[in-house]
Amino acid sequence: MVLSTPIGVIVIGVFIGTYILILSDKFHKPSAAVLGATLMVGTGVLTESDLASAINWQALGVLLGMFIIASSLREAGFFEWVGLHLARSVDAHPVRMYVLLPLMTAGLASLLDIVTVALFIVPLTVEVFEGLEIDPVPFVIAEVLAANIGGLATMVGDPTNIIIGSSLGLTFNQFLQNTAPIALAAIAVNGGLLYLKNRNFLHRDAMKRHRQRPVLDLRSPSEAVKDRGLLRVSLVSLVLAVSFLVVHTFLGVSAALATLLPAF
Repeated sequence: MVLSTPIGVIVIGVFIGTYILILSDKFHKPSAAVLGATLMVGTGVLTESDLASAINWQALGVLLGMFIIASSLREAGFFEWVGLHLARSVDAHPVRMYVLLPLMTAGLASLLDIVTVALFIVPLTVEVFEGLEIDPVPFVIAEVLAANIGGLATMVGDPTNIIIGSSLGLTFNQFLQNTAPIALAAIAVNGGLLYLKNRNFLHRDAMKRHRQRPVLDLRSPSEAVKDRGLLRVSLVSLVLAVSFLVVHTFLGVSAALATLLPAF
């Protein structure tokens, strides 16, 4: 058996050792992965060309481009800005917020990475509903589930999607045609089930608190914006990146280039 050979022992040893370092949380995870790859080359298991060919450069390009855009939006205060706009537009009405917040979260997560969206929408939700003395947990659960489902809808919604799509040679549109209908159905089913589970809380407890509250005291959306110029540029970059991804096959450019060009 191959695993019983010296090379097999080295491969298994490096693989297990790398995962131990990653799972220990005491070692920088990317450094652990690079160390494992270096050991594979250093011990002669892989050549440098093997290592280079194993890297999915297409996926890395798309990830880098979208992460740059997401980071720019975060630095500009986009997520707080859009969340506050939504809350103020419906006067923080619990039932409407329970429907609209997850939909907004799913939409953002389908274009930007799930973690970034959740990290900014969830604290804002807690801020709004704790101010109304309404339990924010049902809203947070709905948002987190919606973010995960929304992230499945497009090739750029999750790093795993990018790797799968680029490995299979799928375009952005081909991936969308296969996954978006499933994601939309899942959002509808998930939202319906959560609403049925929490309808008494929403229509009785939450609405009672909402009616009894004083004037809604929320920050102005403009206060959440940290850099208006960066916000405009980042939004334009996001629109261009998504547009280029939709038509990149017609333009004759790769998906990686379609996201990297607007990002830079």
